[in-house]
Amino acid sequence: MEKIVYSFDVASNFIMSIYMPSINEMVLLLLSISTLLTVAGGVGLLPSRVSKHLNRNKLAETLSVLNSLGINPDKYERINVSRSISAFVKPNNIQGSLDELLKICTINEKVSVGKTEQVEVSKYIDVMSMSTNPEQAEQLARHLTSYWKFLLSTNQMTVASPQVDLIVTPKGGSPILGYEFAKIMDIPFALHVSDGKKFHTDDVGLYFNSVFDSNFKPQEGAIALIVDDSATGGRKVMKAIEALQKSNIKVTDCLVLFELTLKGVKGRLKETGVNLHSIVKR
Repeated sequence: MEKIVYSFDVASNFIMSIYMPSINEMVLLLLSISTLLTVAGGVGLLPSRVSKHLNRNKLAETLSVLNSLGINPDKYERINVSRSISAFVKPNNIQGSLDELLKICTINEKVSVGKTEQVEVSKYIDVMSMSTNPEQAEQLARHLTSYWKFLLSTNQMTVASPQVDLIVTPKGGSPILGYEFAKIMDIPFALHVSDGKKFHTDDVGLYFNSVFDSNFKPQEGAIALIVDDSATGGRKVMKAIEALQKSNIKVTDCLVLFELTLKGVKGRLKETGVNLHSIVKR
């Protein structure tokens, strides 16, 4: 009986030695895979979205280590994220260049703006009409991208969430501009249905689909950046914020080409925990 047991143990150990890799072999395998992915990402063989995801995870791990050492990683995070963003306009020329570009779509007549609270202005900037021209829409988006990079690279702590998972634009705002910005940034895009819902359902899991047009389904806790042409009274942005929060999506920043300071929209958004960033103030 003892011989049978002994023979079984010997056979078992033999089989394990053949089919079960050692700890060292497993570590070497994981290191090989990690090195292969790093090299593939470095030479541009990986899809940009996959490469960004891997870099983001690597960055998050690095920041976690720095934080454990008592080093505030916030400023390093902003600078590192900014390096992955393309700059099309020099920082000291962003505002002046945008001013020149907006002259193309400026109506120099006194008009009233605002849905709920109208304010008279001496000129009206019709970005939505301008963005129907593909070339001009891309130019406007490039100014926004350059400004976002500038805010991060100069460590502007007003940007609460440097890394975002979703770009959101109100459907009643300037959706083409938001789309062009998301395309440059290579981040999923969603349009918020400002007035009502597309459909009604009792399924909580379908709420996002009922108020947003997007083929991307963000996970709970994802971070969204609201992008639009302007901020006047903030009505459309506030509705988008409410819908995002109800979808368990975090939103802390809103990026626009210009804001109308007369209506105090920046302070209104700040009360909801959202920071407004604008290139030009009117």
